[in-house]
Amino acid sequence: AYLDDLRTQGVDESLASRFEESFLTEAIGPQLHRFDDAMQQVAGVQGKKVAPLKISGGEMRVPIGKYAELIASLVHAFRNAVDHGIELSDERIGHGKPAAGSVEVEMQKVGGGGLRIVIIDDGRGISPAAIRKKLAGKLGESVLAAESDAQVIQHVFDAGFSTAEAVTEISGRGVGMDAIAAAAKKLEGTVRVVSREGQGTGLIIQVH
Repeated sequence: AYLDDLRTQGVDESLASRFEESFLTEAIGPQLHRFDDAMQQVAGVQGKKVAPLKISGGEMRVPIGKYAELIASLVHAFRNAVDHGIELSDERIGHGKPAAGSVEVEMQKVGGGGLRIVIIDDGRGISPAAIRKKLAGKLGESVLAAESDAQVIQHVFDAGFSTAEAVTEISGRGVGMDAIAAAAKKLEGTVRVVSREGQGTGLIIQVH
C-alpha cells in the first residue's frame, strides 16, 4: 500500500523501486533454511542420512509477506522428499548413490515479476504404477488408462491424496501437497512434479 501511495503521488519510479527493495522485501534464503531442521528430523526418525539443504538463489529479495503462505506450505515438500524420496543408506549405496540423500531448492525471478521455486531430491522417485493402483477405485481404470505417467503423478496434488497405507506423524507422499497447490493458486500460479523412478523427483512451482 505504501508503495502504491508513492507511485500515486508521482514519486520517481527508480526511487519507488529502491524503497521497495530496501523496506518491503527480504532475502528468501533465511525463510527456507529452517526447513533443513524438518528434513533432518524426518531422516533421524527413519534412520536415513540427508545432506544439509542446498539453496540456490537465496540472496534474491522478494516481498516475503506476499509469499508467506506459500513458503510455509513448503514444509510438506521437504518432509515428503525425505520421507518418501530419500532411501536408506544401504539401498542408496546398492544403487550407486552416495549414502546421504540430497535435497536442493532453487529460486529464480521470471518475467512479469513472477517467482519460480524448484525443489529437487535424488531419491527413489514417484511410482506412476503405485498411484494408478491407489486411485483405481476412485477414478476408474479407464480414466487412469487415458493419462500418461507424467500426467498421473500430478495426482499427488489432489486433496487428501497419499501413497501411505496408514497415516502417521510422517506423512505419505502427497499429504500436504494440496496445500502447496492451493497456496500457488492464490498467487495465480501453477505446480507440477517431474520424476524418474530410481533417480529422484522435482517439484516446480511458478507464481506471480
